[in-house]
Amino acid sequence: MLVVVAYIALCLVVGLIGRKRQIGFGGYFLLSIVLTPIITLLFILLSRLDFSSGARSRTYSAVCKHCENEAQALTKIQYCPSCGRST
Repeated sequence: MLVVVAYIALCLVVGLIGRKRQIGFGGYFLLSIVLTPIITLLFILLSRLDFSSGARSRTYSAVCKHCENEAQALTKIQYCPSCGRST
């Protein structure tokens, strides 16, 4: 019984490690149950991070106080691309 609990705990850890990857927590959790957590961990290390969702793909927009030009960027804008002053 203790072995089963330890196996499920390892599968949960592998799922948490893979939560920001392509198939997410649930996919890697189920994959680690079917396969072993060690093999699934190798899949996680070989997969890419998923940049298509979450805060990483948000587009920020800011209006410059000086020239009132609106600029959009994937990161927070610190300098206006039109006049070069800080926003």
